Amino acid sequence: MCVALSIVKTLDQINDFKILVKQALNQGFDINMKDGDHCTLLYYSCTLKLYEIAQFLLENGADPNIRNTVYDQITPLSVVRTQPKTEQSIYLTKLLLQDSLLKLCQNNDFKIIDNSITVKDIEEFIDWRMSISSKNNEFISYHLKELHNLQNHLVRNTKFSNSEIIQKLDSILITAEDYNKSFE
Repeated sequence: MCVALSIVKTLDQINDFKILVKQALNQGFDINMKDGDHCTLLYYSCTLKLYEIAQFLLENGADPNIRNTVYDQITPLSVVRTQPKTEQSIYLTKLLLQDSLLKLCQNNDFKIIDNSITVKDIEEFIDWRMSISSKNNEFISYHLKELHNLQNHLVRNTKFSNSEIIQKLDSILITAEDYNKSFE
C-alpha cells in the first residue's frame, strides 16, 4: 500500500486509496503496519504532503506516536513540522498533536497529562523558538494563545491546580512572551 500511496495525486486517486484502505481494514489489515523501511502509511502520507489521506488514516486508527526505526526515529508530526506552514499543514499538525496526546493518555490510564511537560520539553521549546525567523514570527502569537488556553484549562482542573506542570508551563510562557516581544 505504501507504493500505491506514492502515486496518489488527484482527488479521484485519493478517494480510490481511501476505499482500498477501508476494504483492507475490513479484512484485518493493520493500519499501523510498517514496511521494509519501518515506516507506516501515516508517516508516508505526511512525508508526501497527502494531508487528506493522513487525516483519513488518523480517523481510522493510525497511531501518530509510531516512530520509524530507520530515519532518525521520527514521527509523522516531526515530518509535518519541517514542512512549509500552510493552512493544511497547520491543521494536520493540530490533528496529530490531539490524536497523539489522546493515545498516550489512553495507553497510560490518563496519567500522561501530569507528566507531559518536562525540562526536556522546555529545552526543546527554547531551541525551537531560537530557530524562528522574523519571516514566520506570526505563528508565535498563535502558539502563545494555545499555551494560554492549555494553562487556563489546567488551572481550572483541580487535579492539576497545584501541579508542577503549571509551573513548567508558566516558565514556557514567560520565555515565549519575552521572545515574542523581540519581534514587535
